[in-house]
Amino acid sequence: MDSCPFGSRNPSGGLQHVRDSYSVSIEPGQDDVIILPILFVALWKSGDTERRIVREQLKGESETIITPDEYAGAEAERRLHSRSFTGYSKKMMRKIRGLQNELAFRKDYLERHGGDVDTDPPAAAIRAEIAQVRGG
Repeated sequence: MDSCPFGSRNPSGGLQHVRDSYSVSIEPGQDDVIILPILFVALWKSGDTERRIVREQLKGESETIITPDEYAGAEAERRLHSRSFTGYSKKMMRKIRGLQNELAFRKDYLERHGGDVDTDPPAAAIRAEIAQVRGG
């Protein structure tokens, strides 16, 4: 009797033969060779998608939310480089950029799920926080 869960109890080994002819053996360490390129491509594509969403969703926002210089930085942003802008400390710049990104992703979510980006309380709270961080 064959103890393999995919095997056959048939003495001729019909199913066993099919399983053996299509099996692939992956040695320890080889799985990284397969998984890492897939993971790299997925991360690369997700970064492209994130930058596109930020550009699209912040385009119509007021200058309190994103200034023309900041938006130009968002349009020019490349892989592996975060956009930067002048007039703020690095800590403040990171805070503003994070809130802008959060707002962009919230607006994208609302558009995909039929919400109103102008009346959504979390989006309004993010806008208010950006204005507060800027000091206005």
